[in-house]
Amino acid sequence: FPNLLLLDMTAMGNGTATGEIKSTLMGQWAKSRILQIARHGKDGFAIVRPTPERDYKITPMKKEAIEAEIAAFGAEVIMYRPVPDVPWLHKFSMELINTLKLPLVTWVMDDWQSRLAETDPEQAKTLLPDVDALIAKSVERLSISQAMSDAFKHRYGKSFIPIANGISPDDWPAPRKHTTGPLLVRYSGGLAADMTRDSVLRVARVVERMAESGIDIKLEINTQKWWLERSGALFAGLKHTAIGSETLATEDYRKWLSGADIVVIAYNFDPETLRYVRYSMANKTPECLASGAAVLAVGPLDIATIGYLARTQSAMVVEKNSDSAVEGALRLLHKDADLRTKLSAAGHDLAITKHNVDTLREQLRAIFVQAARPVVVEVEARADSAVQLELNQLRGNFAALSSYTNHLDTRLGGGLAAPVQLGEGADLIDRLKTAVGPSSARLFLTSLGSALLIKSAATNSRIEQDATLRDAIKAALETLPDDDAHKQQFLRVQQRFGEK
Repeated sequence: FPNLLLLDMTAMGNGTATGEIKSTLMGQWAKSRILQIARHGKDGFAIVRPTPERDYKITPMKKEAIEAEIAAFGAEVIMYRPVPDVPWLHKFSMELINTLKLPLVTWVMDDWQSRLAETDPEQAKTLLPDVDALIAKSVERLSISQAMSDAFKHRYGKSFIPIANGISPDDWPAPRKHTTGPLLVRYSGGLAADMTRDSVLRVARVVERMAESGIDIKLEINTQKWWLERSGALFAGLKHTAIGSETLATEDYRKWLSGADIVVIAYNFDPETLRYVRYSMANKTPECLASGAAVLAVGPLDIATIGYLARTQSAMVVEKNSDSAVEGALRLLHKDADLRTKLSAAGHDLAITKHNVDTLREQLRAIFVQAARPVVVEVEARADSAVQLELNQLRGNFAALSSYTNHLDTRLGGGLAAPVQLGEGADLIDRLKTAVGPSSARLFLTSLGSALLIKSAATNSRIEQDATLRDAIKAALETLPDDDAHKQQFLRVQQRFGEK
């Protein structure tokens, strides 16, 4: 894992959709190799770090202390998710990106750019050019759906890799067989006016009307506290809808979803919602699909989440903007238990095969590993003359030794890159520690010298903590004569960039 610095408004594991997707997809990251800078309050900052208990510690800090933490961390790659309405965090992030000059990965999860251009032209004038510049300089760009990747490729002229939330198959039991009887409908999520509120309210009205007609049906809504405060009054008087803001542990949340007969994914039909979330993939989609409940999806097909559920035939989709269409779908699901069973099985299969979090985590890890490799180019671009000289010599040594790696690859049992490229040397260090002979010693010292020159702090820490590596350095130096060019070069790099 490279040392990953996250710049993102929402803290990992804070219960928001964007906070949870990061904690889910980066849950396997080495705890000492990830550091997040998040928003705290109206104009503050916080450091976010994983804990041994697989939770996250959020520590508010002043800007100066944050900068010291970042310097000590030794980042190798930056991931930034730009968003509006946090100007102090954006300013800090842009300054940091421009100062550190590390490989950058930009992640966009909603098309807030289009909304901002319509709703806040003044902020858009300042922020959108920065987004253009970030996307242009990023070594990789991430989106939340294929629809977003396609749209942004047309808009920005750059490729985006779609990465959305996933589930662990072991966490979700096989879907059950549904039976006729009382119908429990559940919705978990936000109630934002420009995303979901109107359609969730429509489902509640329909449930009320069906219950009053004699059908045994009820709706349970679990939302965040701030949405309950803003929108809870709209559901007052609906006797067959219960709304709350209980914070559930992950396991309890899964049980809550799985205990429903129907789970709801909903988006509004108004132009503002479509502008904002047209390309978004609901974070809860794989969880709802895996739950064993039938999924009821309400919203326009132009929204990526609704379109995806319709194309995969994994949900009962209501694409019409009408109470009667929602009621027709709910009445059908109430009447036909076999249909609910069929939908729940289809959803579960889709979640397991297409949204496996282990696969997604490895995909994301590989993206950041690959992104971290161009750091040598950035170092070279800002190097002083002495560093430039060492880089040029290292390049020559790698070229001279590349043919040897074919032979070494066979001796070590495979797995080495051949020919070796500058910047990949550090990847060989562990494999070369136990190799013997002058050629192996030269390649080992060249690889380690490359790592010291490019990632000094991380490599020095590695040497300090690895006694076997220190022994290997001593053995390689003893193997080569004093006039060997590779040995002399390593000693020069070690003298200047090694721990004193």
